[in-house]
Amino acid sequence: MRITICAALLVMASAAALADDADTTARGWQLSSNLSLSLTQAAYSDSWQGGEVGSFSWTFNSNTSLDRQLSEVIGWNNTFKINFGQTYREVRRDDGTSSWDKPQKSTDLIDIESVLDFDLHGFVDPYLALRIESRFTDESIEGLRRYFSPTVITESGGILRHFIKQKDKLELTSRLGFAIRQRLVDVPEIAAITGDDTTYSGASSWESSNDGGIESVTDFLAQINERLKYTSKLTLFRALFFSESDSDPDDNWKQIDVNSEHILTAQVTSIIQTSFYLQFIFDREQDARVQIKQTLGLGIAVTL
Repeated sequence: MRITICAALLVMASAAALADDADTTARGWQLSSNLSLSLTQAAYSDSWQGGEVGSFSWTFNSNTSLDRQLSEVIGWNNTFKINFGQTYREVRRDDGTSSWDKPQKSTDLIDIESVLDFDLHGFVDPYLALRIESRFTDESIEGLRRYFSPTVITESGGILRHFIKQKDKLELTSRLGFAIRQRLVDVPEIAAITGDDTTYSGASSWESSNDGGIESVTDFLAQINERLKYTSKLTLFRALFFSESDSDPDDNWKQIDVNSEHILTAQVTSIIQTSFYLQFIFDREQDARVQIKQTLGLGIAVTL
C-alpha cells in the first residue's frame, strides 16, 4: 500500500504537469510564504547584583504554501512548516569568571505535506496525500546529537470536501481516509550499562515501526483583517494495526492520536510581525498526559 500510494502521487502529478500545456485550465505555481526571525538578548555587567545572567535566543519560522492547478480536475497543494530556534545562557562562577553554555533548542519542527485533490464536482472528492514530520536534531540523550530523528512518514488516500474555499481569505477543508504511517528512529548503540549510567559507543542504526488506520485532517484559515491571520490544523488518527503491538501490552496504540495546531499572526508594520503558536498532542504511546507547546515571538517578517 505504501509503495502504491507514493507511486500514484508522484506519477499522477508528473503526468499532469507534463500535460498542462495542452490544458487551458492549468495554472502556474502559486506561492505564499511567511518568513520571520525573532531575536532576544540580555546582558549584565560583573557588578550587577540582581542575580540575572546574560542570554541570547533566536527563532526562525517559515510557513509556506506552493499550489498548482495541474488540470481542470487535479489540484496539487503543498505546505511547508519549518521552525527552529536556540537559546544561549551565560554561566557565572563563584570566582567571578563566566562563559556561555551550549545552546539549547527552544523550538524544532519540520512538517511537509503534499496533497493531490481530484475535483470531480461531487459532494466529496478523492485525494491522495503524503506528509513528512521530523525535526532537525534530537538531543534528548545528553552528549548525543542525532539528526532528523524521529521521522514520521504518513501516506493516505480517501475523500475530501471543501466546505469553504475563498483563497487566502476563508478556507475550511476536511478529509477522511485510510493512512499508513512509518516511524523512523535513530537508535544509539549502547556500549555499557553501570547502575543508572548508560554509556554509548557513538554508533547508531535506524529502526522503523509501522501502523495503519483511519485518519481525519481538518484545515482552517481565516484572514481576519489586513493584519491578523489565524490558521489551524486538527489531525486525528485511529490505528487498526501496529507492527510493534507485542511490545505494548496495554494496547495504547489503539487509542486515538490527536494533534491540534493553532497559529495566530499579527502584522504590526510592513516588516514587524508577532506570532503565537499553540499545539496540543495526545498520544498514549508517548505519554498518558496531553503534551502542550506554546511559543510567542516578535520579530522581522517577510511575506512573499
